[in-house]
Amino acid sequence: MSIYLSASSIKDFISCSKKVEYRYKKPFPEVVSKAMLMGKIAHYIFETGWQDRDLANKILDEQADKNKLLKADRTNLSFYIDMFFLNFRPALRDDDMIEHSFKIPLHDDVYLVGKIDRISSGNVYDWKTGSRVSKSLSNDIQCIVYDFAYRSLFNKTASGVCLGLLAKGQLVPFVRDELYYREVFSNIIPRMIKTIKADNFERTGMFNHSCYWCQYKEGCLGNRKVFTGDAHELDSK
Repeated sequence: MSIYLSASSIKDFISCSKKVEYRYKKPFPEVVSKAMLMGKIAHYIFETGWQDRDLANKILDEQADKNKLLKADRTNLSFYIDMFFLNFRPALRDDDMIEHSFKIPLHDDVYLVGKIDRISSGNVYDWKTGSRVSKSLSNDIQCIVYDFAYRSLFNKTASGVCLGLLAKGQLVPFVRDELYYREVFSNIIPRMIKTIKADNFERTGMFNHSCYWCQYKEGCLGNRKVFTGDAHELDSK
């Protein structure tokens, strides 16, 4: 069985390996949060309407109607469009690679896969609707994976890997730190492969606050019964 790893699945593994199991096996529906929906719509807008502001706003209206967005959500997306065309669009080119998919072999049956939002003049861009990110991104899994992917695809180092913060109109650059790089490829990914092959996933998210944001929490935790301290309750589980 081939194993396909992505930046998202690696982040899932770090937060709770059960998320990786649910991602692969899909035992119950994933609950799409408002933040996930907004990100999906924003990416679609800048994939298909990046050259023309009017077209971008037209796509926004269509997507907002289709997804029944609230007025506040429409306003936020409209603001992202303004920030994109004011701060990011001037640096982009017609021959850029947009939504570029990659599949890089790591081992005989293991592949690193993903989709890069944009590659422009040797620079890798990933658009973000959120605004809370680290200042250097040295330990950002997605940036580490994209940096590795670019080097593997083009046999050279990217001029830059940046997160484009649409809410602020700012680019935050990735600064490579070999310590984090080695941790991902020499420790985390091998442990992840071993876990997947052994089909031995542990639920650890409740103890590191991952459950609150997890798209699988309703199926994973279900109807929770409050433990009263009676040992018989544990014996019956």
